[in-house]
Amino acid sequence: MKKNIRHIISILIWIAIWTVLWLLLPKQIHFAGPLEVAKRLVKDVQSKDFWLAIWTTYSGIVSGFFVALFLGTVFGYIAHYRERFRILMDPAMDFIRHIPMITFTLLAIVWGASTLLVFEVGLFLAIPVIYRHTCVALNHYTDPILTEVWKRDISLRKKLDYIYRPATMPEYIVGCHRAINMCCKSGILAQFIGGASHSVAKSLSEATDAFDITGIFSLTIVIVIISMLLEQFVIRLLSLTIVNETKIDVEKLIESINEEEDIDI
Repeated sequence: MKKNIRHIISILIWIAIWTVLWLLLPKQIHFAGPLEVAKRLVKDVQSKDFWLAIWTTYSGIVSGFFVALFLGTVFGYIAHYRERFRILMDPAMDFIRHIPMITFTLLAIVWGASTLLVFEVGLFLAIPVIYRHTCVALNHYTDPILTEVWKRDISLRKKLDYIYRPATMPEYIVGCHRAINMCCKSGILAQFIGGASHSVAKSLSEATDAFDITGIFSLTIVIVIISMLLEQFVIRLLSLTIVNETKIDVEKLIESINEEEDIDI
């Protein structure tokens, strides 16, 4: 509770600073105050076009991220256990990781896939990040003694629950957090460059052309809030898969293995 109160007070302080800046800055400098932006937000959320733009943008971002989450995780696990596959994938992932976002954007436009622009950008930006963090987590944070259990004839689910998830999830979640953040920022920028219709980027472009500073501020606040909510959703969703938090219960692991072997007999 105290933490939430401090957080609210901090936000109020920054709103006060924002108000002071708005009052002190010369009129020739285009700037919007918090009251103006709040009124604009109330007006925008009542518009169907506003919610259509939000849906068009973030549905592509979320779908691209989760496809990348699946592929990056699978590739990372295979690379950890199959050296030949890792040797094959590492150069490809490094190459994709260094490709500029604008290249993906231009290719999507040239290929006529502008409707899938934000999905494509999010997918190719997130896969290398998730793949790398999966490999790092498996290579550096898994107890080598416990990994010997992998050779035992027990279910894959128990191996994941008691060995890999508790040890690797903290590093893995960091990678996923970084990936969703990149998807949100780069996806909107890609739509802005590509001129995607019915999108947040299109609304920002129209506000810029009209010198609508209040509109730019209000849309930016919406983007920040939705991006933060998405990040928190991803973190909490992945955190649900952690067993025994970050500490492996070895006795419970051994007991579980023995029970399963007794059943097999």
